[in-house]
Amino acid sequence: MFLEFAWNAWEKRKLGELVEIQNGYAFESKYFTEAPTKFVVVTPGSVLIGGGFRFGSGHFYDLNGPVPRDFVFKPGDLFLTLTDLTPSARLLGYSAFVPHDDNVYLHNQRLGKIESIGSSLSFIYYLTSTPSFHNAIVRGASGTTVKHSSKAKVLSYQSEIPFLSEQHQISSFLKKFDDLIAATQDKKKNLKYLRESIVLRLLDQDFNLINDSVPWKESRLGELVTFRKGRGYSKNELTFSGTPIILYGRLYTNYQVVIDNITDTFVKEHSDSVKSSGGDVIIPSSGETATDIARASSITRPDIILGGDLIVLNFNTNLINSPFLALSLSSGKRKSYLSRHAQGKSVVHLQNESLASLSLKLPSPDTQARIAEIILQIDKIIVQYDEKVTLLQRLKKMLLQGLFI
Repeated sequence: MFLEFAWNAWEKRKLGELVEIQNGYAFESKYFTEAPTKFVVVTPGSVLIGGGFRFGSGHFYDLNGPVPRDFVFKPGDLFLTLTDLTPSARLLGYSAFVPHDDNVYLHNQRLGKIESIGSSLSFIYYLTSTPSFHNAIVRGASGTTVKHSSKAKVLSYQSEIPFLSEQHQISSFLKKFDDLIAATQDKKKNLKYLRESIVLRLLDQDFNLINDSVPWKESRLGELVTFRKGRGYSKNELTFSGTPIILYGRLYTNYQVVIDNITDTFVKEHSDSVKSSGGDVIIPSSGETATDIARASSITRPDIILGGDLIVLNFNTNLINSPFLALSLSSGKRKSYLSRHAQGKSVVHLQNESLASLSLKLPSPDTQARIAEIILQIDKIIVQYDEKVTLLQRLKKMLLQGLFI
């Protein structure tokens, strides 16, 4: 890919031959404010793992606080983390460019501003995004609960460096990957917004996107379904093979509207195991927050064991489409209802009685199936965007590792 480059002319050089690093200023926390201002103190948390700016991070800064001119970032400035507040130091040494937007970003003491002395800052950004650079900085860090590096340690890092013209070519090529990743992520974000709008309009019947002449019938959920409880299994009962099981935590860590296969979680079946019949809908009966608990999944396959803290809804699948019911319970007014009726503080619980009283509008079975299919097709496209981003990030990482050995 880079065969035209003069690989034999790359020289091992210290980073200090290419850049200088300026330490930041100790902005006092008493001037940090929850109220939004245009001044934002940048922190190590403002950097993504692997490099890049994390928007929505940092601290808003009171305009009455001191703002030394030398510690005001300019758009396009490059900085890196010199302190990581976690023992794992997952952010230490990674860098980011200051965004071009309406905010004024302030250079905090935990960060080092990188200034070029005859090198491409974009090239330096990609160099400092590599696992080899990150690992070297972490190995040389001091501290236990908080990890610290220094500009001296960063500047002493050595790597093979090409001519300046090749630095520009390499960084330009890698930026195309970043631009493609960002564009794909934007498409995914916009599609998710569109999905939410379509879901609310279809399921709350705000206007009829589906040309349905049959009136929607309103009922209480308890009139339509029967309730079962899953059977609890401990972590010690999990096996590498056996009967697949859905544990309630799956609905938080790997939520799916439709669960059609379980390939990673198994147990030994017991005589009192609760199993899916195919077309069931499950809802967690406990969770950490009221919002977490307000979600439902449709299980298309029979004979999957259902773990504890799951409420299982069974119904006539000729009258109720299972994915439609799961979508309806996880959206709009029904989701708000479930959140309001979750009880508890550190752990919240949902009772069958509360679910039974929930009001639900159902169109004809054919319309239910068509609405569910529209939404699930959008979900498939969102997954495809996720897979594309993952592939592009993997390719970029391979390129970085190959370039900066």
